[in-house]
Amino acid sequence: MRIYTASELPDKGTIPSGVETLDSAFPGLPLPGVVEVFGPPGSGKSLLALLYKPEVYVDVEGSLGGTWLSTWSPNTQVVRLVDWEDLKKLLEACVNKYRLIVVDSIAALDFDDSRPGALSRHLGAWVVHSAPRLQSTCLMLLNHVRVEWGPYPSLSSPGGFGLKHAADLRLKVRRGELKSVVWHEIVVEVVKSKICPSGRKASVFLNLKTGEVSAIRPRGKGAEEEDGVERD
Repeated sequence: MRIYTASELPDKGTIPSGVETLDSAFPGLPLPGVVEVFGPPGSGKSLLALLYKPEVYVDVEGSLGGTWLSTWSPNTQVVRLVDWEDLKKLLEACVNKYRLIVVDSIAALDFDDSRPGALSRHLGAWVVHSAPRLQSTCLMLLNHVRVEWGPYPSLSSPGGFGLKHAADLRLKVRRGELKSVVWHEIVVEVVKSKICPSGRKASVFLNLKTGEVSAIRPRGKGAEEEDGVERD
């Protein structure tokens, strides 16, 4: 045990995206730290993660295409697995060796215990236990939202209160109003943050053909044509 004074405690670093609107809303991903990115399918969670150039991308869903990877984060190493125990072993080997590790998505993990809420309890407990050991790694966990039905329906996500408590930054993601053949608008809201005020929002526009990233709403041909394609 060691007792610190305020002057001895180091400030967290950040991993910026390089996109003006995002980096103005929040200074970047906390380093070290735990980040939860949650939202419905097709909102753009995977695209957002690639903007931060992760060294390791754990593709649990097996849906990450080579085109997106080569366009936005060509130096990223992709690992495909589906089992929760395999993920724990991988993270234990990679934590504090890589700057940014993305898991996409925790909701798709296979877990031996089939009881309702078992994965959430184990995942939340693991994150709470592991977060203090992060020294030079940001762990970004992509997550789906689901509806909890009852007298008062509400939205929830796997990981339970443990993940929500341990997360240094929680980002809610949805697809923007722009309906385009080539452009995808991602709207990001800061739900919880230990590095900036919560409640901040930002939009970013990605050209799926050219790889262009813009902080300004695109205009011109193709910018308002709906193609009906979902992008996670």
